Amino acid sequence: MTRTRRAALAGALAALALTLSGCIKAELAVDLHPDDTASTSLVVAVEDEFVASTGRDPQDVLDDALRGKDDPSRDALRTEEYSEGGYTGNRYIYPDVPLSSLAEAENVPVTVVREGDEYVLDATVDLTEDNLGIRGVRAADVLTVTLRVTFPGQVTETDGIVSAGPGSGSTVTWTPPVGEVTTVHARGSAIDPATVPPPSPTPGEASEAPAGGGTTSDVPEWLVPVLGLGGLAILLLIGLLVWQALRVRPDADRGAPPYPAAGYPAQPYPPQPPDPGRPPSYPPGY
Repeated sequence: MTRTRRAALAGALAALALTLSGCIKAELAVDLHPDDTASTSLVVAVEDEFVASTGRDPQDVLDDALRGKDDPSRDALRTEEYSEGGYTGNRYIYPDVPLSSLAEAENVPVTVVREGDEYVLDATVDLTEDNLGIRGVRAADVLTVTLRVTFPGQVTETDGIVSAGPGSGSTVTWTPPVGEVTTVHARGSAIDPATVPPPSPTPGEASEAPAGGGTTSDVPEWLVPVLGLGGLAILLLIGLLVWQALRVRPDADRGAPPYPAAGYPAQPYPPQPPDPGRPPSYPPGY
């Protein structure tokens, strides 16, 4: 990340603010990766309603505003057309950089520290008119800035807004007030959940497959596709059922305990069948 590119955001916003009125949007996105690198992108766009009032092409408006200023496309890997939410402009995609490089940014320095399996992010967003280089116009009247950071895993702590919905929760967004200096903070997992191997089954939960890829005699063939669909949850359920069956079966095999003979205390062993060739024995005095 070069100094020229780090200053591109401020240069672009200052130039646009002097040219336009109430219609600039800037979005800085930072994607954190598990290998201690980050990729960044910058959207600079103008409101379609304003562009229509000029009778000009949106790209011409942007080109005129940025002419002679720091060009945000200079260090970009590629530039994409942007059209969303009533705004039209460009998205500049930059190459991956080490996390330490983010702290060198002049206008939006982002510090990311790895603590175990988590990233801790802190940033200072200086959107004062002096820092943006805007003169003769109130920045808050012409500009909206969004900072969006995506962690490899779930966000666990932040003062921003965490994305909601199924499968989300790894992206946090801030909209810092223009004209002020804002500090932001977030903590999230540095591990991509897609790369975490599933837990190994506990011994006894599943039988090993025999050589040749066939199924064992303990697992019916019809159950194989079910296991493939259900995964570990079904294995755990089957393991629980087998465990319960093994608890009950020994008692059932032994049958009900025998009743003790009349007048006798309970015997430690079941009574033996009588021997036909042996006369019955009686207790003394009977």
